[in-house]
Parts: sequence; C-alpha cells; structure tokens
Amino acid sequence: MTSRQRRVQTLYEISLGIETGETLAETADRALSAYLKKLNCSAGGVFETAGVADGAKPTLVASIPANPTRNELFCAARDRLVDIATDPGHSASGRPGRTDRSTTEPSAATPARGVADALPASGTVEGAGTYYLFDLPGFGVLVLCKRGGSLDIKTVSALEPLNDRLGQACRANRRERSLRRQRDRFEAIFAATADPTVEVVIEADGTERLDRANDAFESTFGYSDESIRGRDLNELITPDDQPVETDALTQTLEAGEPFQREVRRETPDGIGYFLFTAVPVGAAHRTEYFGVYADITDQRERELTLQKLYAAAQDVLTGDSRDQICRTAVRTVESVLGHSNVGVHLYDRGSGALEPVVTTAAVRERLSVEFDHVHRQGLGGVGRVPTRRADSHRRYRRVRRPSPERRDAGGKRSRRSSQEARGRRHLCAQAERFQRRGRVLSAGVRPAHGDWA
Repeated sequence: MTSRQRRVQTLYEISLGIETGETLAETADRALSAYLKKLNCSAGGVFETAGVADGAKPTLVASIPANPTRNELFCAARDRLVDIATDPGHSASGRPGRTDRSTTEPSAATPARGVADALPASGTVEGAGTYYLFDLPGFGVLVLCKRGGSLDIKTVSALEPLNDRLGQACRANRRERSLRRQRDRFEAIFAATADPTVEVVIEADGTERLDRANDAFESTFGYSDESIRGRDLNELITPDDQPVETDALTQTLEAGEPFQREVRRETPDGIGYFLFTAVPVGAAHRTEYFGVYADITDQRERELTLQKLYAAAQDVLTGDSRDQICRTAVRTVESVLGHSNVGVHLYDRGSGALEPVVTTAAVRERLSVEFDHVHRQGLGGVGRVPTRRADSHRRYRRVRRPSPERRDAGGKRSRRSSQEARGRRHLCAQAERFQRRGRVLSAGVRPAHGDWA
C-alpha cells in the first residue's frame, strides 16, 4: 500500500469517529480517541474558545489522558494556546527549552484577527516531541501531541476537512445544550406562569400543531390540554379576520430570535387582545416554540375608548348648533361609556326649572313612568282637559270639578278638607311639569321655547 493510500485510509477511519453524541464531552472524547489512535499520538485535547470572554483562558472540553497536566507536550501546547488566545498576534511563547514554528508561514504584514488566524500552529519540546494546534471552526481548538517525532506535512494539511466536521459536531452539541437549558427554564415557567402558555410544533406545511397547554390557557380560551393536543392552534383561537403570520414566525424562530406581536384571539367571553410572544426551543429537525399570551384586553379597550372620546370631542368643538352638540354628547356617553340614563338639561326661565334638551330612551321611559304614576295618584277635583289650537300642539287648560266639601257640625270646613285641597294642588303642579315635557318623552328633544305650555 502506497503512502497516499495509507493516508486516505487513516483519514477515513478518523472520520468514522466524528459524529454528534448525546453530550459535547462525549462527541469530543470519541473524535479525540480516533485522532490519537490513527495518528499514533500520545496525548491530545479539545478546547472551546468560541464565546469565551476576551482575555479569558480557553475551556478544556475533553482530554486524553483524563489528567494531562503531567504530560510535558500537552502543557506546552496548552500554554501556547493561552498565549494565542490572550494575544492572537503573539506567534511564539518565548519560553526556554522549546522551539516553536508555525506549519504555515503567514505574512508578517497581515495582522492576526483572532485565534483562528494564528492556526494551525505547531511547536517542539526538546527531548519530548511535537505538538499541533488545529482550528475547529466556530468552536475551538484541537491539540495533538506526538512523542518522539512529528506528523507528515501532507497528513497535517489533509486533516482540515475532518477538523471542520468535528467543529460542526461540537457546535451542534453546544446548540443542543443551550436549547436544553432554555427548555428546562421554560418547563418551570410553563407550569408556574399565570399567562396562557402553549407548546407548538410548526410542520412543513406551515400548520402550527399544538403539543400541550397549561391550565391558564384552558381558563382563558376554554380548551383543556387533552382536547387540543395535535390540533391546529390557529383554527382554535384565531378569528377569521385576523391574518396568520406563520411564515414570519417561522423565519424569526429559525434565526434564533423571539417573535412578538399584538394579536386578537377568540375567547368564551368574545374577542380579546393579547401580546403574543413565541420563543424558539425546538429540536434538531423541526421548528418548535413556547407561546405566551399576555392579556392586554383592558388596556386595549381603554385606548379605544380614549380614541372615541377624542373623536367625539372634535365633533363637539366643531358642532354647528346647540342641538347637534347636545345630541353628540348624549350619544357619546351612552355608546362609548355605556351609561343608559343620560340627558342634557338647560334652565328654562318660563318654568323656572331645568328642562331636558336631549335624553336617551331610558330617561324618556323613566319620565313617562313617573308621569303615569302622578296621574294614578288621583287628582280629586282637579283634572286636565286637552285642547287644540291652530298650531296643532297639545295644550292643556285647568278645569275645576265639583267635589263635596267636608264640614263639621257647626258648618265650618274641616282641617282634613283643607289638607286634601293642598295635596291636590301639589299633584296638579307635578302633572303640569310632566305635561310640559310631553314632546320630550316622544322625541327626546326639547322643542323651541315658545312651544312649552
């Protein structure tokens, strides 16, 4: 077998050991074992540098042996990596007893922009061997230590695709770890939050399939957890006139960002307003999120009420007549603020009392009931007889009806008879006031001043 064939065979066998495991440490340890075994190296390690704060030391993820601090080559490689991480432009550690050289020869005029720019790198320790530092793109650094010799230059160059693959596997583990931690946090929030919360999986056709919901979702929307599993979320609670933004939602979640919108949703009490927040916590091969609905119905209704009141105020300020202004005020209070007994009253000099100008139907009905009640009291010898004039307005004139007088044995009028007479006069005055409001009861608008009786 030629050297090229042996090299291809070695690289192939190393690639078999690079795959994503259950944990980051498992992935790094399995791949590192394949590297050391097939390249005949004595020690090695995988360091994480991505996400490490500036000036901080790289984090050791896996190493062979498990405690490599007694391995001189490994310690030299680790020190070199720390030098590069803290000062990427530094290409040599300057420590005695060791000669460092880079496997590549970058131009001195090109400044290093990070750890990756200074790799690959290698160094020798007299009487011990050679160490190598390889970049794992987007993740960290692979360290290999070969005692008593060095790796073939062509083999070192051929390792780049394998290093890229290992970096990708480590990134996948790191992302999975981050998602798992985030999921654990949301699991706790899911059970404890007072806001309606759902776990949803977005399928390939854009269907937002419900996986589960908390108790707050059931109390708000009226659907229990068991009855909604596997159903389309939008079919359950999204009104027909509310646009569905699944495409925008999916794009935002796949970018790793939360999605937030103010939405309208159907509840047993009617349409409610919610601030919807979706946070990605999906698995590797599907888009999944936790959705939280914060009820802002009261806040939104207050905003709508203020908008309507502002519009009504503009109509009042620009009204052409007193009648129009009064109608606008009564209509606004009744429809916007929800008060049924509303009226505008103005002082009438002729009657010396406040007279209704515009009233709602509820007020007119109440006045009508009071008017009938006065007449049912029995006016005794005083009544009202309607007459008509040429203007066709109903007018009333007072008619005296004979009533028997009560006198005592001496022929004098009794005290009781005088009291009854005063009571009848009081009832007549009340009836007269209600009769003057006759047209208000039927139309809700005060007529011109001269039309009052």
